[in-house]
Formats: sequence, C-alpha cells, structure tokens
Amino acid sequence: DEEIRQYFEGMRQSVEQIDSRVHTGNAVSDAVVGSKFRYAAKKVKGIRLDASKFMLTDAVTIKAYDMGIILNNGLDNAVEACMRLQQGEREAGRRPFINVQARTVKKCFLLEVKNSMRDAEKQESRFAEKENPQRHGIGLLNVGDVVRGYDGVMNTEMQNGVFDISVLLPIGVSAYDMDRVV
Repeated sequence: DEEIRQYFEGMRQSVEQIDSRVHTGNAVSDAVVGSKFRYAAKKVKGIRLDASKFMLTDAVTIKAYDMGIILNNGLDNAVEACMRLQQGEREAGRRPFINVQARTVKKCFLLEVKNSMRDAEKQESRFAEKENPQRHGIGLLNVGDVVRGYDGVMNTEMQNGVFDISVLLPIGVSAYDMDRVV
C-alpha cells in the first residue's frame, strides 16, 4: 500500500510540474514567469496565477536579457505585494492574484503585469518594502531604462487594490543600444 501511495504521489507531483509550466513562445520568458509563479504559489496561500494571455511572437525584437529585466522586476514586485496582502488581513475578502499578459496593439508590443495589493499601499505611496531602503524603487528604474532604450513607454497605475505596470514597445525597433542610456 505504501509503495502504491508513493507512486501516485510522485505522479501527482509530476503532473503539477507539467501543469505549472508557462508557454509564452520564448524560453527565457517561460523560465522567468514559471519560476516566479512557482515561488509565489509557495509563499502566498490560494494565489491565482495567470499567464495564459502572454505570448511572444517573432515580431517582438526585444533581447532576452532585457525581457528578463522587465519580467523579473515586475513579477518580484507583484509577489511582494501579494505576500504583504496575505500577511495583513485580506481586504474585503480579495484573493491575491498575479496576471501577466501581452499583445500587439497596432505596431507596438504591450506587456502588462497586474497584481492585487493592499489598499493602504496606495495611500502610503510605496510599491515594495525592502529590507534595505537604498534599494527601494531600483527595479522599476531598471525597467524604465530598458523601456527607454527601445523608445518605449512604461506606465504604472494603482487603482481599486490592483497594481498595474504596462510596458509599450514599438515592434521592429532595433535591439537595445547601450550607448543611448544616460
């Protein structure tokens, strides 16, 4: 009986790993989003994670390293906000969530990371609470640098307990030019 139970437990874990994989059309994005989602699932009980509307096509010319900066920083902030929401009392019964989506809008690539957050954070004007205050806000500055390197725009919005970071990049712009960063 124990051997059968262990076999089925191993099968269940294998299926969970297969089901938790993210398929964006880009191996680096798959790895980053998948890794952050697995971490979030371990840290935030009952979190909803969705990247089903995140797809990269060959038309998107952003370098993998730069996409990694955008995704890592956006998702780190999202996970931290959901952890803070969980640590405090859940506001109005809201369930923590992270949603990553991407689409083409006219001749631009739009990437959005949305997540739940404590309503109090909007009033406190803080995106992430870091152990080292000198590092506060560096992630979004790095994202902004990458976005400007592609002649794109970044927007952040906090509304109704949801934080949204949107990145809009023109399609067909040559890869990130480090000489243009001040």
